[in-house]
Amino acid sequence: MRSLALLLLLLPAFLRAQPNDTIVEYTIATGQTQFIPPALPFPPQLVSDNTGWNTGVMGAPQTLSQTPPVSTGGPFIQRLPAVGTYGLDLDLFPVSTVVKIKNMRNDTLFDGCTGIVIGPYTVLTMSACLNDGFFTNGPLWYDSAIVYPAYDLGLPHPLFDSATSGKYYIFKDWYDGESTGDFCGLIELTKPIGLSTGWVGMGYNTDTAFMNNTVFHSFTYPNVPDVINPSVQYNGDTLYYRYGELAYTPPSFDYYSLGVPSTHGEGGGPLLWTDNQAWITYGTLVWASQSSHRKIDFRTYHLLLNIISNYIPNGVEEQEKDLSLQAFPNPVHEQLQLKLPLSGTQRYELDLYSITGQLMETHSGSTEGTVTLQRRSWPAGSYIAVIRTDERVYHCRFTAD
Repeated sequence: MRSLALLLLLLPAFLRAQPNDTIVEYTIATGQTQFIPPALPFPPQLVSDNTGWNTGVMGAPQTLSQTPPVSTGGPFIQRLPAVGTYGLDLDLFPVSTVVKIKNMRNDTLFDGCTGIVIGPYTVLTMSACLNDGFFTNGPLWYDSAIVYPAYDLGLPHPLFDSATSGKYYIFKDWYDGESTGDFCGLIELTKPIGLSTGWVGMGYNTDTAFMNNTVFHSFTYPNVPDVINPSVQYNGDTLYYRYGELAYTPPSFDYYSLGVPSTHGEGGGPLLWTDNQAWITYGTLVWASQSSHRKIDFRTYHLLLNIISNYIPNGVEEQEKDLSLQAFPNPVHEQLQLKLPLSGTQRYELDLYSITGQLMETHSGSTEGTVTLQRRSWPAGSYIAVIRTDERVYHCRFTAD
């Protein structure tokens, strides 16, 4: 993983020069590589465009600040723990869509990068998290990537399933070892975790005034000492957050800058905008210098959109099914029935959590679609039920009065 550290310490002192529009698809199970040409012609350019978002299954989204922070030496506030300092809720969208990526090569698991869910089966990250051939004089794919939504304090989130990678997609510039192309990459997952976590939109915006006078949000998993202050230690086990306005970015430049440096492990992090009604990422963190995010521009957007729309499963079949876990009655008094949309008898494991994350009860068995719980010593309040079957993870919130 040393190559990722080198990448994040280089300066983005170049602009795009005749980039290659081909995208490289790598299928992990077979080791096969396919070269995907662009879907031309592109449509007419708009001022802005984006894919859609979905807020998941865990209720009302987390509210993020719309007010720039008081200056702390730069336009972005200091990087601090998302939960421990800022009090953000990992259960709730959009925080639930931020993922920690761990990479596997030669049976060794590496502490990798950051990413964000942008579709049921899709994670947006940086190319070096998938292939570090830029530094090895030839393409060198990671054997696999494991994606952990809302990972924190060294633990996967109990409500959200992790997923492994099925395919990688990177730009051919990166595959060829060129430093003038796009550094964004996509992971196609083997499970549609986005149906639970939700997903944010991906987009571009050519309105310079909007991009330079709007609050953005950054979520990352730093895993080496701070660049400026080495006494500040990071080990990749904690989700960090900061927000603020971008440093001024000329329209001709290929990067959005936070004006403060980043470090290893933060690569692939999103540049998230929200008005708490829409959620769109406009860039991917690729350079440590000034926390420079590769701009998703008109061209990059449509090249990635072709992959998302035509090559990666969109989860439509799963979404058309009723995949929700339902609790009756709600609020519960003495007995709770949890109903699952199963097509036959399946084994299950059930964990019941308080709203603060305390594990209250565990159960296991077989069911055709209904699990019944007796209320014992549950205090009045809100709870989360998590049921794991052979097919997927279900969860819902309910209250006890």
